[in-house]
Amino acid sequence: MSQSATELSVPLRAWDVRKRRRASAAVLIRLSETLTISPFEERLWRLCDGECTVAQLVDRMSQAETGADAVPLLERVRAAVARLAARRMLELREAGQPRPTATNCVGRPQA
Repeated sequence: MSQSATELSVPLRAWDVRKRRRASAAVLIRLSETLTISPFEERLWRLCDGECTVAQLVDRMSQAETGADAVPLLERVRAAVARLAARRMLELREAGQPRPTATNCVGRPQA
């Protein structure tokens, strides 16, 4: 799938990414790569459980963003999801596709 997030995309935190706090910022760590994320992206990151579509994430985020307009919020969520997916901090799949299964280190499904 391309790195663009549509309303039907289902973002899932990449299994090999960890979140840590450094000073006053949250940082995502994947292998030797780090990415400092905004408070908005941190809230979004926590919601990316592989169950909700981008449109559903917008609904959840709008509950926390008081007075947020849905259209700009959709654009902010889509941009944040695309940024995190481009850095391989999130995986994207289309709604209706099965969640990825656990694999061993050579990419074969675990027994």
